[in-house]
Amino acid sequence: MQTTSIITIAKNHKAGLRRTLESISCLEGVNFEVVLVIGESSDGTLEVGRKFVETSFRQSVLISQEESGIYEAMNEGIKAAKGDSIIFMNAGDCFENSSCLRKMQIELDNNDIGVVIGGYVVEGLEQRPRIGTRKDISPSRFAFNRHGGCHQAMLYRTTAVKFFGGYSLDYRLAADFDLTLRIISTFKGLRIPILVALIEPGGVADMGIIEVHSEKHLSRKRILIKKHMVLYSLLWSFAAKTKIRLKGQFKKDFN
Repeated sequence: MQTTSIITIAKNHKAGLRRTLESISCLEGVNFEVVLVIGESSDGTLEVGRKFVETSFRQSVLISQEESGIYEAMNEGIKAAKGDSIIFMNAGDCFENSSCLRKMQIELDNNDIGVVIGGYVVEGLEQRPRIGTRKDISPSRFAFNRHGGCHQAMLYRTTAVKFFGGYSLDYRLAADFDLTLRIISTFKGLRIPILVALIEPGGVADMGIIEVHSEKHLSRKRILIKKHMVLYSLLWSFAAKTKIRLKGQFKKDFN
């Protein structure tokens, strides 16, 4: 059976890391290792990670990281990963149930693709889970989908991730979008109707959503190349940012 590397990064989020590790410990029917990358923390997060590594019956690695960014930390996890596939489940985020990773791994094993994309839901928000229908994903279909997915619900083939050297540090907030689009463009992808991840709200990308759309446009321009695609991307990005600004102004006026 194939092995999955579950990469978890954390910094000053002891409670979130505990929740994430508890959900990982409940997984069934799949071989996995856990790679923890923990930044300098003052709240005991590192101690939670050390205890898990010392007591877990699973293969696990702890990397204590000096001050750096999120994608640098995720790249450290990629370098240490020994599994055939990789999924990122960062502190505060959880697997939705004990069997979802096994179902993802079966799909990756049975299809000649670079990534499997499942569904997710943001905890505490009044919204329906983001679960698509089963379908092959073209680069354009992924690139221009308002709810294309999140890395916590994506299982990547390790060779595909390492083919591109992990996350590009050209992006501060949308490197996960960029890497996934590159993988789909080269190795293909599949979306499946399985709820995989429960996402903690208030992430860094949520706080800088306008910049996210600017970076996504840059990524699409670099990867899709064709002039009509670049123009469509520019219009798409402009419309998305305009909608966000109008929504924010409406809330401000209403309050």
